[in-house]
Amino acid sequence: MVQEVYDTNPSIRDACNKSICSHASTIEVDIAEAMQKYGIDADWTAEGLALYTQAVLQGAFALIKAKRCFSASLIQGERFMTESKMQAYETRSEKLGSPRFVDEESRVIAGLRGHYTRKTMKEIPSLWERFVPYLGKIAGQVGGVTYGVCFPSSDGFDYLSGVEVHSDSGLPEDFSVVTMPVQRYAVFAHRGHVSKLHETCDAIEREWLPKSQYAFAHGMPGAPGFFERYGKDFDPHTGSGDVEVWVPIK
Repeated sequence: MVQEVYDTNPSIRDACNKSICSHASTIEVDIAEAMQKYGIDADWTAEGLALYTQAVLQGAFALIKAKRCFSASLIQGERFMTESKMQAYETRSEKLGSPRFVDEESRVIAGLRGHYTRKTMKEIPSLWERFVPYLGKIAGQVGGVTYGVCFPSSDGFDYLSGVEVHSDSGLPEDFSVVTMPVQRYAVFAHRGHVSKLHETCDAIEREWLPKSQYAFAHGMPGAPGFFERYGKDFDPHTGSGDVEVWVPIK
């Protein structure tokens, strides 16, 4: 309530503040006694920690209610935003076909590499724009298939746009090289425009993997994870065609 009227109804805001703070004060004394008993000398106070605890609890209550609002909306005949989001996600999941399984041999991929987060991943197409002029001119290039290799990390992920090569000799100075390990993969066809590729990846991670007998095969830190494979029938001008997502499994 205070979130909605804090700026327009001071009396309600003050009443909410009094109620929240009164709950926090019930544990403030206990926190103060614990700090004194165990000799805790911190840059925070018992009052501050009590209010923080209350804020966490209030947030938890709000989250629980949000989780339940979809089922409640069906009973009341209302359409909440959570309902439409779930329907949209179910539609994406239905588009995900059954995978095929491939025991892949090791191969060397070379190309341009960058670091991204969920906020900056929209810049990946720019990496491809820089890489495309190299195609057909890369020393030791094998075939015309291109790859988008992801390297998970604690602060985001690295992404390499590249092609298979025979070796790392004679490559441009700004190229990075990775040797893909011998690995078993679940291979999913992506249906639709390449800009919707994240929807296929989300459906694999949230729908297919939890229901399957498999788990994501995490390598050593810095090792490649899943990758995108753009076949010969992929058309970069239309953004559609032969696109697959290869997920390492165990």
